[in-house]
Amino acid sequence: MLKRTFGYRWIITALVISSALARTQAGFGSSFEVSPIRVSLLPNESSTLMTVRNEGEERLRLQISVMSWDQSKAGEMVLKLTDDIIFYPSLLTVDPGGQRNLRVGTNGAVVAKEQTYRIFVEELPSNQKLQGAGLRIVTKMSIPIFIKPAKTEVKNSIDRIALRGSELTFDVKNQGNVHIQPRELRIKGTGADGRIALERKIPGWYILAGGMREYRVEVPKAECDKLKDVTVEVHLEAKSLKENYTVPAGACAR
Repeated sequence: MLKRTFGYRWIITALVISSALARTQAGFGSSFEVSPIRVSLLPNESSTLMTVRNEGEERLRLQISVMSWDQSKAGEMVLKLTDDIIFYPSLLTVDPGGQRNLRVGTNGAVVAKEQTYRIFVEELPSNQKLQGAGLRIVTKMSIPIFIKPAKTEVKNSIDRIALRGSELTFDVKNQGNVHIQPRELRIKGTGADGRIALERKIPGWYILAGGMREYRVEVPKAECDKLKDVTVEVHLEAKSLKENYTVPAGACAR
C-alpha cells in the first residue's frame, strides 16, 4: 500500500486564495462546525455519524479524507495514507444554515492497542466571485478518531529528568494501550532556602498509546543557579503523575 509520511502541527493552518493581494482590504471566509470534535469507536461499534453544519452565508463544498495518526517524540503529528477507515460521502455540499451527515466506520476488527486516525474536513474554493479585491479564507479541520481496544491498560510515567546548562529535559511515557491527554504539566523548582526559584506551566496534548513525549524547558542561568530541587507534575483526568529531581552540583555550568 502506498504510504507517505507528513509532519503536521496540531493546528491545521488556513489556506489563503487571493488575487491582487497588494490591494486586499478585507477578508472573506465561510463558517462551519463539525461534531463531535472527537470520535471514539468501541469494540462493538463499527460506525458512527458526524455532522457538518454550515453557519455561513454561502454554499459550502467540502472534501473528506482520513489518515493514520502517529506522533514524533516532540509531539508533532506523523500522518500516513490509510484504507483502515471507511467514510461516506467523500464530497459534501452544504447549503447556508443547513447540515449534512458523514458516516465514519471500520471493518469491526478487535484491536489490542488503540488505533488512531485523523479525519480532515477541507473546504474547497467557492465558485462565487468576490466583489472587488478581497481575500477568501479556505478552512481545513482535523478531528481525531480513536478505535478502542477490548481491554484498557493504563501505565504512565515521568522519566529521565535532567538539568544541563540552561535546559531542563524530561520524558512522559505512555506504556498503556490507550491515549492520554494531560490537562497541564507543571514544573516547580526550589532553592536551598525552600523558596520557589522556578515555575513553568506547559499546556497538555495527546500522548498516544505506547508513545513517549520529550519535553525541553529553557531555564535561564539566573534561575538555574538557585535550584536545589525540581518537581515535575503531569495532570491527567484520572490520576496525576509526580516526580522529584535533585539538581546535581555544577549542573548549570555544563
